[in-house]
Amino acid sequence: MPFGPAVQRGVMCEPPARVPVLEPVLTTAQGLGVDLFAIVEQDMYPCPPDQPFPIARRTRRYLRGCGA
Repeated sequence: MPFGPAVQRGVMCEPPARVPVLEPVLTTAQGLGVDLFAIVEQDMYPCPPDQPFPIARRTRRYLRGCGA
């Protein structure tokens, strides 16, 4: 399936709505004892440009709430 139609069918999910379950990943990463960073993206094209930004902000807030 091409990317555009897959996005329209909901292939991109907003944490913590579906998978992956991020808590175990974040806990393991925090236990490594090194500085890490993450890039938060919401690839949703084709869509209006104002649609992915609020999702990215909520995702960042969610990740911060997990201690990330």
